[in-house]
Amino acid sequence: MAAGEARVVGPEDLQRAVRSVADIFQADRVVIVGSQALLVGRDDIERSLRMSVEIDAYPANVHEWERMHPGQEASEVINALLGEGSQFHATHGFFVDGVDDRTAWLAPDWQDRAVRRVIDLDNRKVEAIAPEPNDLVASKLARGDPKDVQFARICLRSGLVRHDEVRSRLEIIMPEDMLGTALTRLRQATHGRTPGAPGIGR
Repeated sequence: MAAGEARVVGPEDLQRAVRSVADIFQADRVVIVGSQALLVGRDDIERSLRMSVEIDAYPANVHEWERMHPGQEASEVINALLGEGSQFHATHGFFVDGVDDRTAWLAPDWQDRAVRRVIDLDNRKVEAIAPEPNDLVASKLARGDPKDVQFARICLRSGLVRHDEVRSRLEIIMPEDMLGTALTRLRQATHGRTPGAPGIGR
């Protein structure tokens, strides 16, 4: 997680982030990755999984937008307008971290299982899209920060994900020489041997 004091992020924050990204890029779909992607699927995510100060997002039309705006990166535009230290951050108490479709380790077919939520704008509807929880937790364990193991442990304990499903996703996304390390993190998460970490955002 980027610098900043964590707070509880809720459904209203997710909706505000999606609306803002959709407006900037005139996008019909906005992709949410990172820990707050869980909010796309349900509102009753336990508090310990929502302690953050950021929501990671990108417009689904990112490549089209960048082709139409040579020399600009969508992630940099998001960070300038909605990111840490922006007026948006000061006003709403959280910020949007601009990412892209290469940020999270996800299986090629993750969108076939994606969680979706329709969010109303003033004159149209926008679809928020997020990896389903097993894909999300696998992507966290692939990255391997200690707080990602903690995040996975809570998701496993609460029944949001299943060990065998997460393992199968890791076997798809991880290079052979890195798979063993990722599976060790999964065992740590499953058996509660979580390295200490101050927070589990992003």
